[in-house]
Amino acid sequence: NPHGLVFLSAPIATSDNPLDPVAPLAVTSLERLHQAIQAAGSRPSDVLRVTCFLSSLEDLAATRRLLEAAYPHAALNYVQTQRAPLHALAACEAVARLPRETGTRIQFLPAEGEPQSALVSATHLVLTGTQVSYGFQEANSRLAFERLQKALESSGVTGRDVIFAHYYPLAGAIAAQVRKLRAEFFPAAVTSLLPFEGLPGMDAGFAVDVIAAKD
Repeated sequence: NPHGLVFLSAPIATSDNPLDPVAPLAVTSLERLHQAIQAAGSRPSDVLRVTCFLSSLEDLAATRRLLEAAYPHAALNYVQTQRAPLHALAACEAVARLPRETGTRIQFLPAEGEPQSALVSATHLVLTGTQVSYGFQEANSRLAFERLQKALESSGVTGRDVIFAHYYPLAGAIAAQVRKLRAEFFPAAVTSLLPFEGLPGMDAGFAVDVIAAKD
């Protein structure tokens, strides 16, 4: 990918009934994802990976057909986020090839407000492992951010180099803590913030991993 990569966040589509089928929600998420891909200057043939986070894997074949038709050359992943979700959900993120020179190592789109995509032409990327927050207070969440920040610094980058952050909170109150703290540590990153189950520990509040640009 000589010009770099585009990292695109997952547009979230939900319905109130947790038993609703996810394929119609995936249609909505994928339509918005396609718009973001176009805004970045990429094409469907440039898409390298699509990951769909879903409230249910029942009738996965319907969602799979949508993705295979839209992105036949991409690696496709499907993840059920919770065992018993409160809402039906589909949210599909992507990584695409950047087909042109941007003139800058990192460009976020849109330029104002919450960024939905990061156009990255840096020569290297740093991909962290997952850092887990143990405990449910803001101080516990802050400690997880600080540990991840130290891991980044050991690789020669800082929080300002982070271009994409995945957050996996167990509850809404924890998600609110993450929203409060993330701008302090990763001020410009594209964000994926969805409720998850399955963290390693009964006292785990959330997990986070990030991607940073490095020249």
